[in-house]
Amino acid sequence: MGGSLLLGFLGFFGYKLNTERNDKIAFAQALILAQEEERKRMAKDMFDGLSQSLLLIKKQMDNTTQTTLQNQKLISETLEEVRFISKDLDSIFLEKFDLTNAIENIVEKVSGTTELFVSTEIENIDDILPESSNIHLFRTIQEAFNNIVKHANATAANINVTSTPTNVNILIQDNGKGFDHELTVVKSKSLGLRTMNERITSIGGKFQIKKGTNEGTIIEITIPKN
Repeated sequence: MGGSLLLGFLGFFGYKLNTERNDKIAFAQALILAQEEERKRMAKDMFDGLSQSLLLIKKQMDNTTQTTLQNQKLISETLEEVRFISKDLDSIFLEKFDLTNAIENIVEKVSGTTELFVSTEIENIDDILPESSNIHLFRTIQEAFNNIVKHANATAANINVTSTPTNVNILIQDNGKGFDHELTVVKSKSLGLRTMNERITSIGGKFQIKKGTNEGTIIEITIPKN
């Protein structure tokens, strides 16, 4: 009788833990989707509002004989910057093209706007993962490079994207200052790192971040193919 009660209690306890874990995953997924929708709304509002105003100013300036070429150039550059920020918020590149090009676009943007040298080995991984997984992977890689640029004090980085019969694997490494991994895991309040982990785990993948052998940081992402 005691053994049956114990087994029943353990079974109930295990069921409760599993239910709580699934609830947490569902909550994380809902939160991330809400963030994506908010990004899209912000991008649309910003692009529509600012672009309309800037285009009107540019048109007025074009019709004014006293307008300087410098002012015209400034307006044009501002319009281009609005498009750039809007594209970053809305991940429009991913929606219009494909995941492989979107990842390459992240690298090109970083290389073109910072002093960071980025080497790449990127296999074509289009049409392998579901669309919902693509956006999570895209955002995670985007955040990884943002962290390198902002916090790593790195001069070089590498991204390796490969596809095996069972998984899509991503390795991102930099030569920056690195960090104490255990201290970061236990004490970090970085929303970015937690969101990266939640994005990948929510699609059934594995996210690992660790200190490089000699220097820098290594991020490993493994996503199983469905």
